[in-house]
Amino acid sequence: MNNQSEEKVAQTDVVGTAAGKSSRISKTRRSIRKKGSRRRKDKGHAKHNNGELIRVVKNCKQNDSIFDFIDGSFRRYFLVKRGGGAGPQTGVGPGDHVDHADHADQGRAPPPFVFFQSVNAFELKKRQAGEAVFTTLLRMTKANMERLYNESNFLNRGWSDEKKWKELRSDRCKLILGFVQKHQPTEEETPSEEHPLTESLPTGSEANMSFLQRLQHSKGENEGKKDADDYLANLAEHSLVCFVHYRLTADYPPNEHTTICYLYEIQIVPEFTKMGIGKHLIGMLEALCKRIKVHKIVCTVLKSNVNAVSFYKTKCSFQVDESSPDNFASDDSEECEYEILKREVSS
Repeated sequence: MNNQSEEKVAQTDVVGTAAGKSSRISKTRRSIRKKGSRRRKDKGHAKHNNGELIRVVKNCKQNDSIFDFIDGSFRRYFLVKRGGGAGPQTGVGPGDHVDHADHADQGRAPPPFVFFQSVNAFELKKRQAGEAVFTTLLRMTKANMERLYNESNFLNRGWSDEKKWKELRSDRCKLILGFVQKHQPTEEETPSEEHPLTESLPTGSEANMSFLQRLQHSKGENEGKKDADDYLANLAEHSLVCFVHYRLTADYPPNEHTTICYLYEIQIVPEFTKMGIGKHLIGMLEALCKRIKVHKIVCTVLKSNVNAVSFYKTKCSFQVDESSPDNFASDDSEECEYEILKREVSS
């Protein structure tokens, strides 16, 4: 590892993708179509991917949630100490057990956790507080990625607030938002302390509500939409610690008839990295893909973002995709600043 790479490791501790699909790649991929092959007008998502569910998720305008399709245990990711309190924080995800009674018996509060919500940008833009959420997402992404974009001269332009803002607010953008939730006192511990929305899993009629619907429902009819928006803005400002931006889209040529899950961003604030949250989020996307029969997760990663490259390749078993620019490099071409990675998903 050279000194420049070592400096990057020291300066960044984030898991981030480079930013979605590149038009440069789309143009390059056209050259590998077989001559004389018939260009498909119908991309055949339904036929290839058993697609009624895919159409629902891909549409982004039906107020769907990822939790309509995956196990509800993914909603929470507990942050606990290794070795019963010693050592760095790690996480407890689906299938693991956190003994709250044991914590209570020892006079300790239950561990904090990250609570995940799912929303489409199309719906979020309808809310006044949506602007506060998008602003927080942009700020988080910029803090993690601006230097890497500029040093790599990503797509010959580096970082652009305007481009990223437009990307996050696209009608095709699907979001998973992670809010940190610490233990709230019970009624016995302190009088009339209202528990936030994120503390409890939806039950009864709330189980069929979207995140935004539950948010307004929890504030009550009398308090109305404005208070719900104020609460959402406060959540975004003080509790949002990670997010995923993903889309269902066509694969690169010559496989454009196939729908893939394209991971545009995983962003985590530095204080919550190295706790397993990123791997948990990848697990959520994999569970979605298995449920709706999408067979590949794809992401674009800057080569200079050594932590992200290691995360995807080592921890999450991603491999270089056939569409990655280096697969088409010639002796006289410049090295591309990014690569395209994939994770195959078995049904």
